[in-house]
Amino acid sequence: MADEYKNWQELVAAEPDSFRITYSITDSDTSHIAIHAGGIEAGSGEIAKAVAAQTGHSLYCMEGTKSKDNATLHITSTNFDEPTCVKVQRTATKTISYHGYSGDEQVTHIGGLDHALAQIVGRKLEAAGFAVDFNPGEDIAGAKESNIANRNKSGAGVQLELSAGQRKAFFPNGNSGAVNRDDPSARTEVFHRYVAAVVSALPKPTSSYNRVKMWNGSKWVEGSKKIWDGSRWSTKPAVRVWDGQGWMFRYPDPIQYPSFVAANGGPKEYLEYRTYKLPEGTRLGDFVVSVCVAKNDMPQLLNPSLSIPQAKQLATGSWISCVVFRYDGEWGLRSGDSVRWHIPGGGDSTVANYVYRYADTMNLPLTPLQVIKEYRNVYEVPMNSPLGNTSLFTIVSESKNLSTVHFPEGLISRHSSGGKFGENQIRVHAADTPGSGANIGVAKLDTTVPAAAVVTIKIPGADDGRPTWILGDTAASVLGKTTYLQ
Repeated sequence: MADEYKNWQELVAAEPDSFRITYSITDSDTSHIAIHAGGIEAGSGEIAKAVAAQTGHSLYCMEGTKSKDNATLHITSTNFDEPTCVKVQRTATKTISYHGYSGDEQVTHIGGLDHALAQIVGRKLEAAGFAVDFNPGEDIAGAKESNIANRNKSGAGVQLELSAGQRKAFFPNGNSGAVNRDDPSARTEVFHRYVAAVVSALPKPTSSYNRVKMWNGSKWVEGSKKIWDGSRWSTKPAVRVWDGQGWMFRYPDPIQYPSFVAANGGPKEYLEYRTYKLPEGTRLGDFVVSVCVAKNDMPQLLNPSLSIPQAKQLATGSWISCVVFRYDGEWGLRSGDSVRWHIPGGGDSTVANYVYRYADTMNLPLTPLQVIKEYRNVYEVPMNSPLGNTSLFTIVSESKNLSTVHFPEGLISRHSSGGKFGENQIRVHAADTPGSGANIGVAKLDTTVPAAAVVTIKIPGADDGRPTWILGDTAASVLGKTTYLQ
């Protein structure tokens, strides 16, 4: 059956909410990719994930998530051009690409241009009791240079085409539905034996530690291999993630009042897809707030794919959507390095991203839009009361000529975005403050606007047990016995 879409751009334009992408780029030279995972060719992605996890190799899966008809998401390997997959392949010298093929028999058809590795993988599978076809038909041979399996640095990869019967054997009772696919415990002995066979065909992960030998009194022996985890030398650092600036070994400890790092974003008139790379300076463990306001329809979050936004329609008919998430590094499975929104039908929209450090990212709020108050035909708006920790306030307005918002004393202006003058466009002005409880006054606009909403988003923190004084906010302040305010 011919593909519904000839490339990634066509698929995203037609079915933007029908898939999820999981990937991880490590310092390995080997990649495991499953471009027809999820409900498209069930079982292919699960094998790729398991092998990558055991070897420390790079991973890419494009998973169909529709309740039915996932086959429409199939893009043939020679046309597959999803940018993240292309990026993963550019880092790899060796590749194993996992696919599904029809047939009730349990067999793996093995091909690709890396003939040496294909032979090793095939023999290991045979030794583990699996049937292997080393001479697949042209349609599944993976022999074209344009095949995504072969588009790595060496120009050669291995393509495994697993029959439907083989893939069903990986799941209890042959049930490869979404519930079993998403449950790592729902795997059979056959699955684990298959994974072990593929892993055994690959070189063992090499250590990046320096070789250390010590004299034990009679001979030189291999010393303990340790690495600095940020506070001590450890044999097993908790986290080792490249966050775009350097390797970090653990998430930072939260504090009571998280600090602002950076912001970006801006208005667009008729752009349907809005993608913003996270602001420069974002580091591992930072707390990211992304707000998208659109006139025509509710914005839909595409990335980070594992996060769930909160949306609310304002009295003007416009929609505001907000998502908060922890930044897990440039290649993190949760977030990646950008935020991407889809505005159905396009139209006027504004996106703003705010980054905070030392937030309590283990307690992400499910409803980040915690307070919304709306006003009509105003040139000043009363600010909401702070909620504790650090409170981020955004003033969302629809106006032809608003340019400046003067926030009251105690608020620090953080980011503003505005559209063309003379046209009624959405604008977002933001400020924040530490503390809680106190009424902080009124924000003055430089013109009367038809509609404005004041939105409060709490940046969660954690009490460090130390005395704190927030100037002007006695409710949130604690004076120590030897500390006096004069």
